[in-house]
Amino acid sequence: MILVRLLLFLALAAIGVAAILYLYKRDRRYLRFIGQVIKFAILLLAIVLIFFAFERIVGPMLSRGGGRSAGAPQESLQRGLERPARQPSRERRHRLER
Repeated sequence: MILVRLLLFLALAAIGVAAILYLYKRDRRYLRFIGQVIKFAILLLAIVLIFFAFERIVGPMLSRGGGRSAGAPQESLQRGLERPARQPSRERRHRLER
């Protein structure tokens, strides 16, 4: 995701500089440049997000064990996506017992 953030930051910086130059010089080439930056930023963003989605969908199928780690306990596989319950701290247990 750092790649996506970097892409967006650089695109916004380039758009900002081009917008300031357009306001200063009134040259329409800066507006064309802004359009190109937006177009290519959206294109690259779509490519990166498609790659992330592909990795999430196909990656587990290609890994050994069908996406499960070899040492995963059977209990966690039966629970699925359920998270284990968080145990209260010692202080909280003490307050609850009162």
